[in-house]
Amino acid sequence: MWLGRHNYWFNNEQNLLTKPAEIIRDNDDVNVNYFFIWDNGRWKRSWSNVPGNDWAPLSEKNSDYKQPLLIEYILGEKNDWKIHYDYVKTHFKSEKYIKVDNKPVFCIFNTSPEIFKMCDSWNEWAKNDGYSGMYFIFNGIKRDVPLKYKSYNYEPHFSGLWRYTLIDRIENRFRKILHRENHIAFYDFDKVWNVLLKDIEQGTDNNVFFGAFVGYDDTPRRGFLKSKIIKGSTPQKFEKYLERLVLLCQKQKKEFIFLSAWNEWGEGMFLEPDTINGYEYLEAIKKVMTNN
Repeated sequence: MWLGRHNYWFNNEQNLLTKPAEIIRDNDDVNVNYFFIWDNGRWKRSWSNVPGNDWAPLSEKNSDYKQPLLIEYILGEKNDWKIHYDYVKTHFKSEKYIKVDNKPVFCIFNTSPEIFKMCDSWNEWAKNDGYSGMYFIFNGIKRDVPLKYKSYNYEPHFSGLWRYTLIDRIENRFRKILHRENHIAFYDFDKVWNVLLKDIEQGTDNNVFFGAFVGYDDTPRRGFLKSKIIKGSTPQKFEKYLERLVLLCQKQKKEFIFLSAWNEWGEGMFLEPDTINGYEYLEAIKKVMTNN
């Protein structure tokens, strides 16, 4: 079992939430292999997009944003990229940090032309440090990742929700028209997973890693105007679909599955044990991986 650990490097002055990964890196008693997923974007003062729910002082409001800004994201230039690289390199040196063909795995959530330039520099520095380069994996939701890099399907956004059946999309549209006070779009867990798996069965791109999810409900983040809810998730169903996904990945020789997510409570995607299902989703993963 491998762990994708978020890297919250916003700029040279603000590298946050570093302790969990450093504990894994530095503690011999923690038997966890991991790699970083860099969440390269700004943080607003409130995670909620619901009007009126900003808990932050409005005195920090920036006119460029709908909500006050908590932390700015600054990619910077080559010397800034080197500072970031030198920090994550301390993790690359750990035997627990995952490498493919002597290349440290590093995932990046958002793409841009400047990010790709940064990757060229990191690749060069990694070779200078004795690695065979970097193994970059990008979030492929925008489908703009150059062929020389890998990408992963961030689910259920990548295929499950955005490539839903035409009939279901029409039904959700009429629901919005008829009930203007309630714009929730409902989706069925089984249907979303079947769309996802069908895409994977037909997939031929060796550069793409597949994703999975346990549930989805973004009403805490979006309110009732633009929210989406996937109904019908159970640990038993999740186990069944995950097993099918694992078998497909094995058949296609895919090394990673990107499962959303450990504690994304604001979007109803969480493996973290709760008072309803306890450890059942985690137990389902253990059962599938043990049997395969």
